[in-house]
Amino acid sequence: MLNVREWVACGRRSEFSARGASSWWGRAAARAAPVLLFLAARTASAQPPPNDNFANATVVPGLPYTDTEDTVDATREAGEPQPTCVTNSHTVWYSFTPDADVSVDANTVGSDYDTTLTVYTGTFPSLTEIACNDDIDPSINVQSALTFSATAGETYYIQVGSFEPLFGGGTGGNLVFNLEQTQITLDITLDPNATVTSAGVATVSGTVFCSSSTTVDVSGTVEQKVKGSLISVGYDTQVSCEAGPGGTAWSAVTDEGGLKAGNATLSASASAAGASEVEDSRSIKLKRVR
Repeated sequence: MLNVREWVACGRRSEFSARGASSWWGRAAARAAPVLLFLAARTASAQPPPNDNFANATVVPGLPYTDTEDTVDATREAGEPQPTCVTNSHTVWYSFTPDADVSVDANTVGSDYDTTLTVYTGTFPSLTEIACNDDIDPSINVQSALTFSATAGETYYIQVGSFEPLFGGGTGGNLVFNLEQTQITLDITLDPNATVTSAGVATVSGTVFCSSSTTVDVSGTVEQKVKGSLISVGYDTQVSCEAGPGGTAWSAVTDEGGLKAGNATLSASASAAGASEVEDSRSIKLKRVR
């Protein structure tokens, strides 16, 4: 049986143990509270971004264009296509309808996760893939970039996703999406031979070169001295230039007559949206045709 001192000591130890346990649980609860509140808030606020589904694609009003958003909670909807070049997840959508034919650069430079880019035309879910890219350079940059030719009035849908590993685990993040007009390089050459009719109307020709397929405006003048007077006659035409080493042939008829068979000077300029204008000139020989 405990004596009075032992009984009092035992009581104090029991009281201390109870207070200690209570204090420990109190401190633990206090430390856990902010974490629990954060998780609760995250759970309550977690929702897909507004352009998560194809039908709600963010409309690109014009170029250049940049958008930023959090894609951590982005999803894949039923029937959504998988790109041919990569498997993705956490997808969001953008749409772009150009007013004129244009070459477009799309990229996700500035994003903080492994992205994918795919361009489609058509209607959901029967979409046609136009272009696809996973990494700009897998050894250096896991963001994505691609270029595509856009036709005036056609709507292009851009799917931005996150790379999905073979065994799963792809994540979204802070997306930076950029869309801008491609800077196109042009060149033009002029044929040395041309024709002229009895009415003095000349047909001139040459070749245009473009780094990306686009519509090129070609215009210029034909100048010639006739009976001591300098005659200058203009012309203009449009060419659907196809990118490639061979270029695209062009020809144009002068707006007026007055030219004669013989030597003349041909000047030309080529211009296109997103390209610097180029010019050339040379001596040509006009050959009479009926």
